[in-house]
Amino acid sequence: RLEGDQLHLSLRNYPDWLSSGNCQESDGEDVAQGRLTVHSFVQAVYEAMGRLIAQHGRAGYEARWQEPFPQAEHEALRAWLKQHPHHA
Repeated sequence: RLEGDQLHLSLRNYPDWLSSGNCQESDGEDVAQGRLTVHSFVQAVYEAMGRLIAQHGRAGYEARWQEPFPQAEHEALRAWLKQHPHHA
């Protein structure tokens, strides 16, 4: 987090899941960097989660990622967005 409501975001691509233990953090490659607001970040994550569940459904999501869809987290993001409306 930077000053105010600004974030610095760095997206990295890994040859394998970092959490699987098959690669190190240093194996990642930067694919994008930039600044954005907290609101923009929360909105983007919320929308991406919505697209995932719309595309795969709950069963398809779980089959693909071997984890249940994080519904509580998705709802928490929606609630945060309702409490913090974006004013352009």
